[in-house]
Amino acid sequence: MKCLHGHALDRSELEVEAVCDVCEGKVKVGAVLHRCDECDYDVCDKCFKLKSKKVPTKVPESSKKSLVKQGFLKKTKPSASGSSGSMAVDATQVFAFYGFPKTSDPLVICDLIRERLHDYLPDFSLEVIGAVVFEDFAHVGVKYKVSETESLEAKLYELRERWQFQGEYLNTVTVENPEMFILPVPRAPTVPPGPSPLHASPNRRVVQRVFEQAAPPTMPQVPSLPEGGDAFQATVLASLGQISEFMTTQLVTRANLESYHQEQLRVISNRVDQAVAPINEEIQVLRTRLDALESGSARRRGFSEQPRASDPAFKRIVFKRIPEDMGAHQRLTAIEDYMKTHFAHVRVRDIANFYKGKFPDGRSLTRAAYVEFSNSDVRREVLAKIGGGKGAPNTLKCVFNGHTVDIKAAMTENAVQRNASLRRAADVLKADARTTGKVVKVEFAGDRGVTVDKTYVFTQNKDQLTGQFVSVFSDLRLP
Repeated sequence: MKCLHGHALDRSELEVEAVCDVCEGKVKVGAVLHRCDECDYDVCDKCFKLKSKKVPTKVPESSKKSLVKQGFLKKTKPSASGSSGSMAVDATQVFAFYGFPKTSDPLVICDLIRERLHDYLPDFSLEVIGAVVFEDFAHVGVKYKVSETESLEAKLYELRERWQFQGEYLNTVTVENPEMFILPVPRAPTVPPGPSPLHASPNRRVVQRVFEQAAPPTMPQVPSLPEGGDAFQATVLASLGQISEFMTTQLVTRANLESYHQEQLRVISNRVDQAVAPINEEIQVLRTRLDALESGSARRRGFSEQPRASDPAFKRIVFKRIPEDMGAHQRLTAIEDYMKTHFAHVRVRDIANFYKGKFPDGRSLTRAAYVEFSNSDVRREVLAKIGGGKGAPNTLKCVFNGHTVDIKAAMTENAVQRNASLRRAADVLKADARTTGKVVKVEFAGDRGVTVDKTYVFTQNKDQLTGQFVSVFSDLRLP
């Protein structure tokens, strides 16, 4: 088995948990993993052993005798004609999707496959050549270029869950007799019985109602041809009659348009009211329940008890104290090398620098960068191998340009907000005249808060994102 770009996979035993790119299942530490480092492509041992199954594992129970051979996209004689020199470039072959019930409408299943190919495989030169019923299933043939065989086969396997019909998976087979496939002829559109389709939609019915209710414009009666009138007079009078009939039956007046506008507004208003009414009822029920919860004895949860939601910090580690003489690209390259050296089988989702200042002109690099993983479990495994928890030095040293770089878990959004609140409180206190000549200090550890001459004047409980001023400074507020 190879990766999607045709590279061979290397076999190894995992040191850190990974995710299989085929089944998307977790591969535990110590298990066998097959990997392509160049493409960052991982395959568990179970999927690797099933390499011969190039199509969905759930396939219809067809007869042993199929229309074509069961090996998908095998090297068979191309179906294109021409000289041997152009064969490698222009040659085509045919494969088929099968698994459709034999009673399926050929036009329907051909249109279905044509739409799927357009939606999922737009980069390939594919053409539906028709359908045929063989044994117990209908087949739909698809012509493809021989030069695209390898990439097409990989893409079909990657999108294997997409090839379904009526809840059942379809399979794929090569075709040696493409002339057996018949392309169905599109049916001519038929006019359904009943009222005219011009009045079938709600908008058309509104137009019809407006014109039926509105009085046609009045026109003077066309005089009759006088006695002895010539052919020219007869032609003119006939033309006047046609014009009068057109203006009284087909002409749209300003009054018609105004009536239609008012009628359309009324119809739209009624539709909106009907659609929104159930939602308004549900909102009222939810408000009633919310009022009951807020007025009851329910305790408000602290931020630490609330769900993590989508805070990316739980999936990140941070490289701190990076030498200032390293440029942005140089830092990212050094971090990539460190991860490849110690965590070759761990998939890295993102690597980026931290900046400070306003965008764009005031931005500058900080001495920190982060690595983001697919989930918090992978981060926990990486941090466990790196070590350095609770103030201890890192087990896996990280040295950039001769300087030791610390690796820690990223600060969560809540922790950043809590620290920012303490700093803002310290700034407010320093600007107050009552602290002139006194020491204002932020206490991040232990009892969190801000002290003035070692006396707490701003406190922050463990379930608070901000905090409050106390004592003689209780009149102050955070900006």
